[in-house]
Parts: sequence; structure tokens; C-alpha cells
Amino acid sequence: MAGGRGRRRSGGAGLVLPVLGLLACASPVYVVRDGRLESAALGFRLALPGSGFRPVSIPGAVAGFEGADGTRFTVNATCDRPLARPEILARELRIGLREAELERAAPEAHRGLAGFRQALRLRDGRWLEAVTLTGQGCVYDLLAALPGEDPERLEEFERWWRSFEPIGRTGA
Repeated sequence: MAGGRGRRRSGGAGLVLPVLGLLACASPVYVVRDGRLESAALGFRLALPGSGFRPVSIPGAVAGFEGADGTRFTVNATCDRPLARPEILARELRIGLREAELERAAPEAHRGLAGFRQALRLRDGRWLEAVTLTGQGCVYDLLAALPGEDPERLEEFERWWRSFEPIGRTGA
């Protein structure tokens, strides 16, 4: 959602990776400490997903993780650019997904950050859950791309994204 807004639009069977490409930005250095990913430059800390996920490189994402079933969780951040309201930023994802049906969307503040959450069902049955948070001069996008609507995986995503913690940015 952040960074590569408006550059890449796609539909059809190969949609999940192009959607993740919408989140493009340069990936800053982060550290993994005590089971948490931390980026002082981007000002956040986030738990690693549960067992069964492995780190994967996803172009443009700060970090990406993939489960054996193909489920992917990604986190991205873009900082030091003018910020729109989270619901406007979230809408940009929907514009890029013409093959998707919006299942639900609502404001979702989290730990002092303004936010917006949405769930989309793709025509081929795949499911996207996205949370956009703004604050500290940054846009934070957390996304789950699932092969289908899976309550267990959605609960895992819920736990994962809710572990997101703003920690103040160094050099901001």
C-alpha cells in the first residue's frame, strides 16, 4: 500500500505477488531479538509469526514470512512522506484489485496509531487481510495473503499484527 502506490495494477491468477508488490519501498535493516523483528529506523517492533512460517524475501517488503500452505504475512513501512488518512491509503489497495470483493472494512486504531482494516476475497477464492496504520511520520502495512478464507490462519494473522508496537524512530 505504501511506497509503490498507483504504479502496479494487476488482476487474475497471479494477483497475490503483484499485490505484495504494491507495498514496494526500500527495505531498511532490522534485527531479530527475543523472537521479535525490530526496526529502530522505522520505529516498530513485531513478533515473528508462529511456527510453520519461514522468512522469505518479498520485493519491497520490510519482512515477509510464508507458511507451508502458501499463506504469506508481510510488513512494510514508508516514512517521511506526506500521510493520508489510513482509510484513503487502504482504498488504494482495493483500486488495484479489480478482481476482488470487499468482505469487510472498518477503522482499526492500534497502540496510538490511526488505522484501517479490510478483508478482500479474490475471484479465485484467495483471501487478503490488510491493516494500514499511520503515525510517527510513517505508514505501516501488515498483510496476510491466504489460499482461501481460513479461520485458523486469520487468527494467526490477528495475533501477529496485534503484536505490532511503535517504539519511536531513531533519527526521526
